[in-house]
Amino acid sequence: MYAASAMRWRGTPEMALVWREWDGEFIVYNSNTGSTHLLDSVAAVILRRLCSAETGATLGELADALEVDGSFEEKQDCVAPIAKLLEEFERLGLANAESA
Repeated sequence: MYAASAMRWRGTPEMALVWREWDGEFIVYNSNTGSTHLLDSVAAVILRRLCSAETGATLGELADALEVDGSFEEKQDCVAPIAKLLEEFERLGLANAESA
């Protein structure tokens, strides 16, 4: 069980982020922290979903979204990478976790 799975995750408010895409990679500037981040397409999908979800999202909800999106064939294939990504987003100030 991943620590991230017991949490509800929220992204930085969308208005604080400036997005640019080049060749399938995304540059994201966070005006709250003054930091710029390079994301691949999967990380960008996750961050956009977190930022646009009014009530945040759980690890399972994000895995379901990626499975439907076609980024992964099976839900279990994406759970570990998403959990790691959420922890990295938290470290970078792009998302935060709340107890579910």
